[in-house]
Amino acid sequence: MNKHITIGIAGHRGHGKTTLARCLTAFGKSDNILEKRQNFSNQTEISEFYVTPDMRVALMDVPGHPRLLKNAIRGLSAVDFCILVVAADDGMMPQTVEHIKIINHLNVPEGMIVISKADLVDPELMELAELEIHDAVQHTVFSGKPVIRFSASDSSGKEKLLSCIQKTIEKMPGKNPDAPFRMWIDDAISAPGFGTVACGTVLSGTVSQDDPLYLLPLGRETRARSLEIHHRKASTAFAGQRAGINLPKISLKEVQRGMVLVKQKPENLFVFLNAEISANAMINNFQRVKLYIGTSVSNAQMVLMDQSRLEPGQTGLVQFRLKKPIFVRPQDSFVICGLNTQTVIGGGLIMETAKEKFRAAKSGRLIPYLDALRRGDWKEAILCHIVNRSHQLVPLTEIAGYSGIPAEDVRRVIDSLIAAGELIACGDETVLTAKIHAELAEKIYQTVKASFRADPLKKAASREEIRQTAGPATDEAVLKSVLDGLCEQNRIIKVKGGYALSGFSPGLNNAQQKLANLLMDFASNSGLSPFSPGYFYIKIHQNVRKNDVQRVLEFLHEQGKLIHLNDNNYLHADMLEEIMVRVKTAIDEKGSIRMTDSMDVLGYGRSKAALVFEYLDEIGFTCREGDERRLVDTRT
Repeated sequence: MNKHITIGIAGHRGHGKTTLARCLTAFGKSDNILEKRQNFSNQTEISEFYVTPDMRVALMDVPGHPRLLKNAIRGLSAVDFCILVVAADDGMMPQTVEHIKIINHLNVPEGMIVISKADLVDPELMELAELEIHDAVQHTVFSGKPVIRFSASDSSGKEKLLSCIQKTIEKMPGKNPDAPFRMWIDDAISAPGFGTVACGTVLSGTVSQDDPLYLLPLGRETRARSLEIHHRKASTAFAGQRAGINLPKISLKEVQRGMVLVKQKPENLFVFLNAEISANAMINNFQRVKLYIGTSVSNAQMVLMDQSRLEPGQTGLVQFRLKKPIFVRPQDSFVICGLNTQTVIGGGLIMETAKEKFRAAKSGRLIPYLDALRRGDWKEAILCHIVNRSHQLVPLTEIAGYSGIPAEDVRRVIDSLIAAGELIACGDETVLTAKIHAELAEKIYQTVKASFRADPLKKAASREEIRQTAGPATDEAVLKSVLDGLCEQNRIIKVKGGYALSGFSPGLNNAQQKLANLLMDFASNSGLSPFSPGYFYIKIHQNVRKNDVQRVLEFLHEQGKLIHLNDNNYLHADMLEEIMVRVKTAIDEKGSIRMTDSMDVLGYGRSKAALVFEYLDEIGFTCREGDERRLVDTRT
């Protein structure tokens, strides 16, 4: 048998659970009780049970005393199949009811009922007991399942019980060995010569000797130095098996019940858990409870999302706010009890491991997402998750990690949504909704367009300016994808300093045109002499801003009306021909010119002449050889 099954035995104290367990484990080659605890009556007792000589399972006999409800919850958290024991002479008792609640909330997939002490009652009382049980287990895993009369004194019913167990196990899939390894710790011991050994049921995946492990929520890295399964050495433990894992460099004090062993260290532990809950008692908003997940127990505050309170029998959405972070996964089952009571008041499934507190203002986007998760509508849930992230790219691994949707289903749905045009792939393994992509593109385009209209001299909208339009929370990869898309559509173009509107030609408004006229007049009056913006600003005595002067000068230069020299000086374009004629004439006469000839050639000193001569060198009209300049271009 490749699958490994754990069977739980539940019921009220004194109803014969332990007697039944001992009777079963005496069958065939059973090694009997292999994992005894210090106090037999107070702790879960774990046995290896041979259903047939070739079919072995783990048998967990959980305590039935009301004071030990937490131990019952911990023990039942890992079972695949539960046997509910009800004594024929007592019938349904308080702890029987509590155990049924626990089993129901933990979503144990299979079950059956054993009526013990069948030899102590007459047929009439037995029928009454069966009717009472039938009514009590309606709408639970035990509804419609086999009911077997059993007597430990003469083992009557044992063969039928074993046959039912065998048939049930044969049709069960067992736990998933292909999922990531995880094991809740329910006990830890110090083994002489070995050190700390953590015990538990492998919830999923496999673990082999020397595999690296992480102890959570402690975060300590260790490894599986050695493994035992029911006190037998093993090289690998599979999902569903009871395992003892020797953890080197971990002290016994560091290991506690409720901790988890995993192979891959998670990015986050969680204090906010969004869940679906079914109430067994009235639950109020902001009520504080004990939250049981796996073998862990945490104090938590419940925040109801869609109702002000829950009446018994009602279901709703809730966020658990924990004081200390724990590691759980979506689709983990949970049970809640009152802070000071040993009574189950509700339970359900973790729907999402959340990053932030639930607020009523967020209910409009969060509740539809959680509703889709509990309906199993993966497409709607994935779309809601991506939309809720707004302008942020969503990795596929994040969707699976936070929602619990299987990775292969996430990939399948994402591929279909991309093909349908509802999602856009941005980079590797990340997506964004096409609607948000289009809205963001239009918003950026309209903002860029408006900014160019408001400032006709604008050359480019900077990336930072565009980022402010998109919003600081927008992912860089999203922004790049949107801008690339706008460029591909030829709505904007990439230019030096940022982006510009496609086909946009800079122009001047009335005030800027007036300033341009002043500048051209000033340049014309300056003749062959260069001028700087600061010099112009001082001379004109007009109420203009220096920044406006500089921008209009750059515009006139781009229009070819002014020449831009070094040190941010300008010269009227019409003066260049006159300068070139003068320089050529001087060089023709002398063979070359020097900086000292500037007064004779241009009419001003070397500080301004240097700017003009350097420009002539740059355009290839002259070339400098030491202190002399000669003609390169012989055209007049």
